[in-house]
Amino acid sequence: MAQRPSYTSRPTTTPAAETTSFAGTALARDPIWERHDRTHLEIALRYPVPDDGLVVDQSWEAFYFLPESFRLDATTYSKRDLFADFRSYIRFTIPRIELGRVPEEAGELARRLTSRSSDEVVRELKLFASRVRTAITEEAQVLIDEATPEDRDGVSALLSEFVTVSSGALGAIREVLGPQKLRTVSFEKPDPEVAKTLAWVDEYLSRVLETALVGLANVFEAGEGQEDALRRATAAAVDEARYRRSRNEGPVSSSDSSINDLEQIERRQHALKRFTSSVLWLDVQIRDGYTMAQHVFRALAAGIAMAFVVVIAVLFGQPNVSSQLGVWAAVVVVAYMGKDRLKAILQTAFDSLVATRLPDRRWTVTMPGTSLVLAEVEERAAFVDRDSVPDDVDLMRRVAYRDRLQELAGPESILRHHKTFRFRNDAMRTTAPEFVSLTDVMRVDISRWLAHTDDAKRLVTLADPEAGELFESKLPRAYDVTVVYRLVNTSAPDADWQVARIVVSRNGIRRVASLRGK
Repeated sequence: MAQRPSYTSRPTTTPAAETTSFAGTALARDPIWERHDRTHLEIALRYPVPDDGLVVDQSWEAFYFLPESFRLDATTYSKRDLFADFRSYIRFTIPRIELGRVPEEAGELARRLTSRSSDEVVRELKLFASRVRTAITEEAQVLIDEATPEDRDGVSALLSEFVTVSSGALGAIREVLGPQKLRTVSFEKPDPEVAKTLAWVDEYLSRVLETALVGLANVFEAGEGQEDALRRATAAAVDEARYRRSRNEGPVSSSDSSINDLEQIERRQHALKRFTSSVLWLDVQIRDGYTMAQHVFRALAAGIAMAFVVVIAVLFGQPNVSSQLGVWAAVVVVAYMGKDRLKAILQTAFDSLVATRLPDRRWTVTMPGTSLVLAEVEERAAFVDRDSVPDDVDLMRRVAYRDRLQELAGPESILRHHKTFRFRNDAMRTTAPEFVSLTDVMRVDISRWLAHTDDAKRLVTLADPEAGELFESKLPRAYDVTVVYRLVNTSAPDADWQVARIVVSRNGIRRVASLRGK
């Protein structure tokens, strides 16, 4: 029987748990792998803020095992292209809130806003909307994960409870954070910006709840004995749509909506999400990690080469007689040739030294519109050979193969990606004490990876041993990209390696699966 979740007492990740996680062997939360769209892979990395006075380097390390069919290596996939495809967006991690505590949190927020300026009120409302959205979507996902098809009564109870608690949460928010309520408590005169924000937050949360209820209804629609719970979920979703229509809050869908109407609804939902989440995103400045060192070493190489020419000139000097002019000219030419080659050799050697010792890129993460640095990041990426892969990583790669034959028959190129993340603790604690971690949303554009892949589907003729005949079928051509990765910190340098498998075709990403490992 499915275990009923308690919406008022379910244990969640608390700030204390996140900040004290450095004593363990892993960070507060494992990376989340998702298919963002057809050609973009999304990886969410969470970096907890260390305790006061504690300096901790947190590192992301990943080995991408790419099929040879992709034709990707150091000669075909330059670092300029690579870093154009590996994009990161840094934001504050949304503080957790239990769905059952939303009414209480809304009341506390309303009381807190009485002493805030209009800008602070707008910021608090946006952040609260993001927290409630996360609570609704996470609880809906928990319901899907915990419910079992065999336990119809349990599923029905879970769904009914979610409808009751989520609808009650939005009702409580509208009660204590309604425009009239805030105007009489917080402001002598109505504030247009605050009123507009309240209306958009109300519309956004209504759309979030409607989407969650519709999704649950679609997941559980086939279960017997769930009719009452499904009717409640459907009725609650319809009520939210009617509520928005009565308040004239953006476009409302209907069964006869045109394509243009549906496009407007989709744009509206994305605009509301961007508006409410705008308080979370941080600015990132990226610069080359070793350009200055490279210039210094190249100048040093040029100086050494010039010193070689000077030595030759001192040794041979000027010719005293015309008969020695030819010999002297030959020496000068040879010296110049040696100087030119010596300079090139030294520059290549120094470039290699710099590339292996210094990061490719350095980041600074700052508060938007300011120069206040909250964190610094060093990033490296390079193709490596099999001998450079740690034994533990190679073991995890072999385990991730579907069978032994695939391991032996699948030559690969190996891309290593590494980031080191360090907080400015004082800046974080002073500027944003309500946040206990930052999230690095990394999006990988795989379009270049697919340029040389075969057609997604080929018409082939196969033999059916049961029917004793031939048949035609479209055979999908898919490729596996195995990623062995881990998040570590200086307090837990030996965290377990984990594995993700990305299945792709010429048309893009088919699915993503994160596999547990050691």
